[in-house]
Amino acid sequence: MEGVEGQALIDTGATMTSVDVGFATRVKLPVVNIGTMGSTTELRLVPEWGKIITAPRAFGALGLGQLGLTALIGRDILRHCELFYDGPNGVCTLSHIE
Repeated sequence: MEGVEGQALIDTGATMTSVDVGFATRVKLPVVNIGTMGSTTELRLVPEWGKIITAPRAFGALGLGQLGLTALIGRDILRHCELFYDGPNGVCTLSHIE
């Protein structure tokens, strides 16, 4: 399967990466688990960095698409990354590490 673009939110509080069920259905991903996502009233979307993220498994989540999101990137992916936030300049850097 080729890469598919979408908006994601880095969620350091999420144990596992989640993908919107509607999106997963459209791109023919197998849906194994489905749940309702809760969120705060304010969301900050990840800027368009052009990064490719591969998740061997993700939790299917209802309602992410209604928030304009394709996925939440959880600690299962982030544990393989280095995340740096430069607050004064409003820049985030997410790098894959081995």
